[in-house]
This record gives sequence, C-alpha cells and structure tokens, in this order.
Amino acid sequence: MSPSTVIVSALIEVTIGMAAAVVAIITWQHRRIRASRPLVVMAVGTCLYALLAAVSSFVTDPFWWRLVNNIRYPLGAAIAVGSFFVVVAFSERDQLQNGWIRALLAGFVMVNFVVAMTDPLHNQFITAQQLVDGVVVGTAGPLFWVHTIASLGIVFLATGLCLGTFLTSSGIHRKQSLAILSAFGVGIVGFAWQSTAPVHPALDLAAVGMLGWCGIILWGIFVVDFFDIVPVGRERVVERINDPVVILNGDNRVLDSNPAARRLATSSAEWHGIPVSQFFESYPELADRVTARTPGEITLEQSGTTRRFDVTISPIDTGHTDSGERRQQSESAVVILRDVTAQFIHQRELERSRERYRSLFENSPLVLWEQDLSETIEQAQTITAETDDLAAYLEAHPEQHQELLETVEILDVNEVAVEAYGAESKSELIDRMGELFTDEALAASRQMFEGLIDGDRHFRAETTYRTLDGDTRHELIEIFVPDPYVEDCSRVIVAGANITAQKEREEELRYQTALFEALNESTNIGVLVTNTDREILWYNDRFRELWGIPEEILAAGRDREAVEYVLDSLADPDRFVAATEDLHRPPFEPLEMELRLSDGRWFERYTAPITDDDGTQYGLLTLTRDITERKRYERRIESQNRRLERLAKVISHDLKTPLSTAENHLKLLEIELEDPAEPVEQSLMDLERTHERLRRFTDHLPQLARETTNVHKSTDCSLRRLATDAWEVVETESLELTVAEDRRLDGDPRRLQQLFENLFSNVVEHAVDGVAPADTATTVRVESLDTGFAVEDDGPGVSAGNEVFEYGMSTGDGSGIGLAICRSIVEAHSWSIEVVDGDDGGARFVVTTVEDVELDETDWF
Repeated sequence: MSPSTVIVSALIEVTIGMAAAVVAIITWQHRRIRASRPLVVMAVGTCLYALLAAVSSFVTDPFWWRLVNNIRYPLGAAIAVGSFFVVVAFSERDQLQNGWIRALLAGFVMVNFVVAMTDPLHNQFITAQQLVDGVVVGTAGPLFWVHTIASLGIVFLATGLCLGTFLTSSGIHRKQSLAILSAFGVGIVGFAWQSTAPVHPALDLAAVGMLGWCGIILWGIFVVDFFDIVPVGRERVVERINDPVVILNGDNRVLDSNPAARRLATSSAEWHGIPVSQFFESYPELADRVTARTPGEITLEQSGTTRRFDVTISPIDTGHTDSGERRQQSESAVVILRDVTAQFIHQRELERSRERYRSLFENSPLVLWEQDLSETIEQAQTITAETDDLAAYLEAHPEQHQELLETVEILDVNEVAVEAYGAESKSELIDRMGELFTDEALAASRQMFEGLIDGDRHFRAETTYRTLDGDTRHELIEIFVPDPYVEDCSRVIVAGANITAQKEREEELRYQTALFEALNESTNIGVLVTNTDREILWYNDRFRELWGIPEEILAAGRDREAVEYVLDSLADPDRFVAATEDLHRPPFEPLEMELRLSDGRWFERYTAPITDDDGTQYGLLTLTRDITERKRYERRIESQNRRLERLAKVISHDLKTPLSTAENHLKLLEIELEDPAEPVEQSLMDLERTHERLRRFTDHLPQLARETTNVHKSTDCSLRRLATDAWEVVETESLELTVAEDRRLDGDPRRLQQLFENLFSNVVEHAVDGVAPADTATTVRVESLDTGFAVEDDGPGVSAGNEVFEYGMSTGDGSGIGLAICRSIVEAHSWSIEVVDGDDGGARFVVTTVEDVELDETDWF
C-alpha cells in the first residue's frame, strides 16, 4: 500500500469528522429543542471517531495504536445510545426516558470504555496485531463482537421506533421520519460493513457511513425543518389530554373519547357509538347533565375517591349549508371534564383557613385591629407631593394629621382590644378610637404613615395609649401588611401588647443599675465580675486603677490575659496564679488573701462565687482593696508593742530589787518587835498585803504590756463555746456555769476566750476565798442579749462601779490587772463593757457589741 493511499484515506476521515463537527455546532444552536442534545452527542461522537480513525493510520507502535483504536469503541457505543434518545425524543415516547433506561445505557457506555481501555491486560477486544503495508491491523476478539452486536441492537431498536413513527405519521412529520430512517440506514450499513468485511486497512467504512449520516441529517435540518414544531394530529391532541374528553353527535352518542374519559367511565372496548348514558352509566347525574348540555361543576365518586370536575360543553359547527344537517350538527358537542379537585380542595382549605384566622383573631392574647388604609395612603401621597418630610409636616399641621386619621377604616377589632381599652363593645371602641391617642401615639402614627409612603410594609414601635377610663399605659405595636394587599394597603393588621409592667420593671432596673454603678464607682474597692468561661463581664474604674491593666484588655473581656498582665507586679506570682486557678475549680468556695506587690504595696483580695438559689454557678465576684496603709499601721503598732513589752520587762525587773529589800526590812522589823501593840501589828499586816499586791503587779506587768488594742483576725464565734472553753481553763472551785442562750459573735476567738477567763477569775477571787459563806457566789450565768451579752454571778457584788476596769484598781486582794485587760480586749473589738448590780445582788458585766453581721462580701463596702 502506497503512502498516498493512507494519506487520502486519512483526509477522507478528517473531512467526515469536520462535517460531523458542523452538525454538532448547528445542533447546539438549537439545544432547546427536545431531540437536539442527544443529536449533539451523536455528532460529537462521530467527529471524534473519524478523527481517531485518521490518526490510527499513522501510529505504528502496538501499544499506542491499541489505545487510539480502542477509544473508538466506547465512542461507537455512545453514538448508538445517542441515536436511541434522538428517536425517543422525536417520537415523544417519554416513557422510554425514565431513570432505569438512562442508567442502563450509560452503564453500557462506561463498561465499554473500561473494557476497551484495559484490553492490553486481557486481549479480548483485539487479540493480535500485524503490520500490513505500513498500517497496523488488529484481529477482532470476542468482546469486539459483543460490542458490535450490542451497539447495532440499540441502533436497530431506535430504527424500529422511528419506523413506527413513520408508518403512523403524515405530512412533514412523515418526511422527518424518513430523513432519520435514511440517515440511520446509511450509518448501519457502514458500521456493519466495517465490522464484518473492511475493504481497506487505512479506511474505516463506519466513518464513511457516518459521513452519509451527517449529510442526510443536514438535509433534514435545512430542507424538511427538522427542528420546527411538528404538526400533530388528533391522537397527539385528544389522546394526550389529561382531562377526560368526549365528542358527542346530535343523538348524544359517543363519536370519540380519550383514554382519560374511558378510565373515568370504566367503559368496555366497544364504546364507539354507544349512548352517553351508557358510556357514563356509573354517573347518572353526569350523563343527564351532558345530555341536557348543562355545564358546571359536579362531584363524582370513583373507587372510594371523591373527585370534582368542571364540565365544559362546546357545540360543534361543521359549516354545512343544509339547514337540517346544520341543525343536527349544531347539537353535536365536545365535552371536557376538567379535574378541579385540587382547586376545590384548595378552596375548601381556604375557607377553613379563614375560619381559623377569625378564631385566632378573636382568641389572640394580643390586641388586634384590622384596618383599611387605602384611602389614607392616597391622601398621604397627596400631602407628600408638597413636602419631603411627611412626619414633620403632620406634626406642624395637626389638623391634616387628624384628617388622615379619620380616613382610617376599621374593618374589625378583637374582644381583647375591647377589654384592654376599657370599652363596652366593639362599636363603642371604633366610635371613640380618637380618644385613645396620646402624644406618643400620634408621633408613632406619623412615623407609620411616612414609612408606608416610603414602601415599608412592616412597622414596630413602643408607644402609649389612653384607655377610655383615662388611664395611660405603655404599648408595643406592630403593623404589617399581608402580601396580597401590599400595593394599596386595603388590609392592614395592627397588633398591640400591653407592656406597662415591663416598662415599670425596666425603669426600676435602670434605677438599680444606676445606683449599682454609682456605688461601685464611689467605693474605694476594685470590683471585677467574670463568668464561668473566664470572660470579664463588668469592672469598675477603681479595679483598673489598682492593677493598672490596660483598658483594651478589660474591654475585650479576656480574664486570662489580665491575669498574665499583673504577674510582673506581684512579689509572689506563683501563689497568685495557683490561687486564681483554684477559684475556677470545685468546690468553688470564697477565698480571701493578702497580696504583696513588687513596689511595696499590699492588696487584699476577696473572691466569692455568684450562684442562684439552686446552687447553679454563673461566675465569680472579685473585690480588691489597697491595704498598704493598714499594713504600715500594723507594723508600727507591732514595733511599739515590742518596745512597750521590753520596757515593761525592764520596769518589772527594776521593781523587784527594791521590793525585795522592802520585804526583807519588813521581816526584820517583825523579828525585832516580838509582841507589838495591836495598831502596830495591823500596820505590819497592811504593809505585807501592800508588798504582795506590788509583787503581783510586777509579775503581771509584762502580760499587760502584751495586750494591745488590735484584733488580729475576726471570725464567726459561738458565745456558748467561748464561755465553756474559758470555764475549763479557770480553777472555778465549786462554782457552776450556766449559758442561757447561744448567739454568734464576730471577733478574735483567742482574745474573747481570754476575756471570759479574766471575768470568771474575778468571780473566783472575790466570791470564794476569805468571804463568809452567806456572801459566796455559787453560780456564774452567761446571758445572750439583743445588744451583746452579759456575765453575772450571785456573789457579793461590786461597789466600785466601772472604776474596777482601771489598772491597779481592785476591791479585794487582787492586782487590779484582770478587769483592766478585759476592758482592753472589749475595746479592741470596738465594743464597750460596764458593771452593774445583778438581779441576785452579784456583779453583772454587760458587753455591748456592734450589730451582728455574718462575714461575707458586704463587709468590703
């Protein structure tokens, strides 16, 4: 074979491909036509098939030749599938375009493609290759014949469908069918010839057949108007109408009917020419109406289903000149039963909807008005032509505003409105509607009119109204126009809700908020509120000033970033971080801690969880105050106390030497005076007692110096517990203790127990030793008072009054120190103490405390 033969064959195949491309382009321009898209697939497939055939003539490598050659097989399958859907669309056999058939044919093309591309692995498409005159020629395998037979089967099926259309059609439709049959015939011949007996290795006869196919299709496009609308006959009109259609002659016999009518009548096969009463024997009422030529709607029962039909009866006039024939034909008619079941159901649902609407309208908890604003809008538009600001204009011209309000037509109002506005009836409310308007309501109506003119069909505002009883109330109104009435606003719904209680709560909340912010901004304590996610919810200026945190960090609500920011300013940041993290972990208990800063300042921080009554936690409240001055004062007091204690020790030590000398002189004097006179002996005894008191005073002086006026730590204490603990320490001899009633005290438990110890010791010293039995105390009673507490005994009592609390003052042989210490302890708690006569003649020590308050965050304010 000469090279020129191969080149000529390739040029022929390229020409075929180009012609197919032209068909594809022209067809795509008419892609809205039903058969155009599958025809595009056929044309594109033909183009690619022919071009690949031309390329394969110049490929000699076995692998690449097989790849180029085998791509044509799925293209051939796609062309066959496309031809099937062209005929289906052309013949309007829509039942053949369902999903299963589409999936089956698409699967055929895909399987063809997979098997052809994997042929080098199984060699079932092309079993062998050989080079004949420079052109590779393949030997067809079993899968090649499967492909060929299946593709031709699809094409033959399409041809059969087209042939059926050809036999039943006429006119241009018949010509179109013949064009398609001719094109398919050429394609089938070329495809079969190439598959069974190819005449030349370099020329694909299937592509030649496709050339004839393309030419005939082009002829069909331009000569017989393939893409034009096809004239349809009676069967394409009557048969395909979904509504039942019956054609009657003048004798009311059935001349024609469509399948829908026959299904409705459930008639037998011999329906042609039977009387309409027999045709519709299941529906006597329908038969009577058709016979009487009475159109209208009718309800029919079919297989337990109710259907509604609109019967249309159109007379037929054939145009004959003979009066008798014309009279007979004028009675002939076309009867169409239009199924209006859906419309009937919709109408019935619409009526039910209206009933539900009226029920909701009357039973709604909201105030509802139904108004017609069409005339109002027209008049407002006239005013708008004179001004750019309708609301301002109406405010400046109240008489025109009133005229607008008078054009509002009240269509209806519900009973809730009658009750809300204090009317006796709907008519009274409508007649006296003008009395409801306050200044705020008039302003809202002006804004509403302006919005409606601007095209807004939804309006919402808070306003007030005046009841017919004269009360003024707050109201939230919402106005909207239903969609069917947006143009003329002939139906507008106005809904209102009484929000008087809500507005009062809002006013109270604003007052409380303002008070809260004023208190927190005026206090010297920094306040921080965070939620459980560690977001900052609120803080005051004092908090920001104390810690020096930038405003942007606090405003952003980043608590963790705020903690990181202050770490450099703390002397012990690790302790601060650990304590802060513990606050956000169970058991979420209040924590109070003192923090020393790097610059020498001291802060006291108190943090407590924010919870509700059921224990749900919402966040943390943190209070911070600067206690630097307090710390400095405490250090000064501690320093002074240490100096005072050292001084007391020095004084006590220095007093012991002269006191010892005086005692020695007293002993020598007693030895010298063996039998002194009674006055001298009494003087010596008094002098000895004086020495003893001086000795006890010297011994107690360091203890007195240690008693400061400071309370180190206040906690919640039990009066009963303090008294019983002190009683166990003191040597009370035969005395008995009675605690009448317990109460809570806020104080230093160590100091308060010392207070009770000294009071009990005072009773022991003055009511037991050296006192006559009749004057000796037997009971000490601790009593809770509204203003504090009291300690009372039934001993001889105290005659010196409140002077007993002075240092060195004693009514007995004591040092006069114990009760002075009691006063020091009481005053350190900012309390007061006094001694009065008891009910049983003994001494009654009354301690008056401040008002008892549990220790919580309120102690910080």
